[in-house]
Amino acid sequence: MRLAIACVLAAQAGAPSSTTSDLDAPEVVDRFVAHAIAWIDEKPDASLALVREAFSDEMKAALSEKSIESTLALARDSGEVRASIIDAQRSDAHRSWTFLLEQEHTRWLSIVSLDASQHVSGWWLKRAPRRVARAELVREFEALQGDWGLSATLYDAEHARVDGVELEHGRSFLPLGSIFKLYVLAELARSVDAGERTLEDELVVDEKRKSLPSGELQNAVAGTKVKLRDAARAMIRISDNTAADHLLFLLGREKVEAGLARCFLSEPARMQPFLSTLEMFAAKSLTKAQNARVFGKEKLDDLAVAWRDASIEERRAWLAKLDQLLAEGDPKKSRDAFGMRFGLTTLGAKRHLEIEWFAKPRDVVALVAAAERGELHSAGASKLFLEFYAAGAPLYPMPGVVAQGYKGGSEPGVFALSTRVVLADGRSVVACLVRSGFDAMDTKVPDRTVGLLIDCIGNLIEGDPVAAEK
Repeated sequence: MRLAIACVLAAQAGAPSSTTSDLDAPEVVDRFVAHAIAWIDEKPDASLALVREAFSDEMKAALSEKSIESTLALARDSGEVRASIIDAQRSDAHRSWTFLLEQEHTRWLSIVSLDASQHVSGWWLKRAPRRVARAELVREFEALQGDWGLSATLYDAEHARVDGVELEHGRSFLPLGSIFKLYVLAELARSVDAGERTLEDELVVDEKRKSLPSGELQNAVAGTKVKLRDAARAMIRISDNTAADHLLFLLGREKVEAGLARCFLSEPARMQPFLSTLEMFAAKSLTKAQNARVFGKEKLDDLAVAWRDASIEERRAWLAKLDQLLAEGDPKKSRDAFGMRFGLTTLGAKRHLEIEWFAKPRDVVALVAAAERGELHSAGASKLFLEFYAAGAPLYPMPGVVAQGYKGGSEPGVFALSTRVVLADGRSVVACLVRSGFDAMDTKVPDRTVGLLIDCIGNLIEGDPVAAEK
């Protein structure tokens, strides 16, 4: 239920925060980048030792030549590198420069930080959006396995639509994974802005409400008090399932469901009853006997199809039986059993995805875009929503971005991304890409999916290179 966005991080030094117009890098930085490019281009005089000699003592201790090699190898075999400085930043302790490394079909960002002693104290290599024609991007999306949907819109500074991409293959309503937590967040924002509660209010960790990872709150001692602000941030930042479940029941499942239509969900019935993460895990991890008792079906595939085809009232009746079953046993032992079985049962039952939270990618874009316009419940609720949405890991790597928001989601056979990118010129992109039904054992799905969405966002921001040539 957690999506980890993994950029290639080859250092730990904090990046400076304030920008400067000085794009001239000192000789030590130019030399460091030149040695790195020489190794990527396989020049005869290339040496990883020459790359490493610019490092501070802390960097040398943290990064071996093997680590440097594995990082730079990502950019090999893509053609000769052309480098240019596109951004510079400064803080009291560090300065940094962002280099755009361009190859025939790939672009990379190399971010180099320099400390006061003129040594490289931080170094990141991240894949930048490719300059690919939109028609080619469409073909690459169409080659994806399984069901998928993409919605991405570029807005001007007044929030008017400028450009966009809408694509789908297979089912229109897709399982969201942890993106569903945005609807819990929306209700929290509404209730706080309406004065029903404050972010300083506390929830109490209930052993019976603890869920499976991702997250940390499941490890807290029962009775621990957590401020709503901290729970909401954990729900978005680390996709904490236990935080999400506690917030869901504190706010009220019925309140979250009642707000779905006002959150621009095109078919709210597809997300009712609004499951907790523990209920989702449990429904897919019961024994055959437990399945028969709760759902009247022994096999997960069969009960998942029955769940899909059932009325909301029938689902609520099953959910009541499931909650009764959960209340009978030892909560921790039950969670441990679900954790042991979940992966195996879902891999063996392709239809398990019918028990999920469903929306169209354009619904998620509409939700975030409404908050951007100040129209998600109210201006105050919209502001709160975006504040917590910004706790998610930034997805888009290019300079010139002043704000980002992110929430993703995953489980076996589901990989979902939602993001908001705000540029210094006031333009913004809101995008959502959801995939399901692919081979759950395909380890290339996360990187491939993230890369395509970044490419799409870059295409919207920078413009279609084919259109620019005409």
